[in-house]
Amino acid sequence: MDQFERAATRAIVTCGPKEAVERLGVNADDGLAAQEVDRRRQISGPNELAKTEEETACAKFLEQLKEPLILLLFASAVVSSLLGQYDDAISIAVAVLIVTTIAYIQESNSARTLEALAGLVPPRCLVVRSGLPAADVAAADLVPGDVVVMSTGDRVPADCRLVAAVELVVDESSLTGESEPVSKSRDWTGDLPTTDQVPLAECRTILFAGTFVRFGRGRAVVITVGAKTEVGAAAQELESLEPGRTPLQQGMDALGRKLSAASIAVIVVIGLVGLLR
Repeated sequence: MDQFERAATRAIVTCGPKEAVERLGVNADDGLAAQEVDRRRQISGPNELAKTEEETACAKFLEQLKEPLILLLFASAVVSSLLGQYDDAISIAVAVLIVTTIAYIQESNSARTLEALAGLVPPRCLVVRSGLPAADVAAADLVPGDVVVMSTGDRVPADCRLVAAVELVVDESSLTGESEPVSKSRDWTGDLPTTDQVPLAECRTILFAGTFVRFGRGRAVVITVGAKTEVGAAAQELESLEPGRTPLQQGMDALGRKLSAASIAVIVVIGLVGLLR
């Protein structure tokens, strides 16, 4: 069985359905045997997106307080309070609260986006195995080579290559952003792609995990599962990106650097004056 890193490759998108099932080492009518499913699961792992250890809301908020400027402002607020300048202390505390709240909200939004991507994969699906009629199984148990059956109202459980389709129309807006549903077919009818990686919008022979079947029915062979699906790759890229700094945060960072440099300079001057005396 050839191992495809991504489903949207020229070899798998443009080949015929017969060649596709041969590449994946499966019979499209009978599906995989139970022993073969177990063997492939050990190689591919579960059909789930990787989950990171989730921090509590309190821990996420306290994480924002570790910024150097935030610590410097906190120290200033404490000093102001000790000197009886309560108005200044309150003003500094409010500024710190605003900055940390903005950073916390931004990070929380990124976490919710990852959760939404993970929720696109359906909990169960119909799978043909060992020559038996399609049975309802957990989507997390899918492996490359599994034969899945889908119809109107189903959500695609993994990246699959179509081997049969009847008036199949799929909504791919969750993945490509296209508002119009697209027709799918088991046969490639376009021009041969010039690059090995085919644009997702042109993969009419592929069903992508998380997309929604608007009309028709079809049978497809699973190519990739879990993090190797297109939605899994998108989740990994999103998780690896550092949240961008807001203009306010960028201004506070610049101010923090200037204040830190000024503070160090003052400390050095005071130390030298003390030594001279």
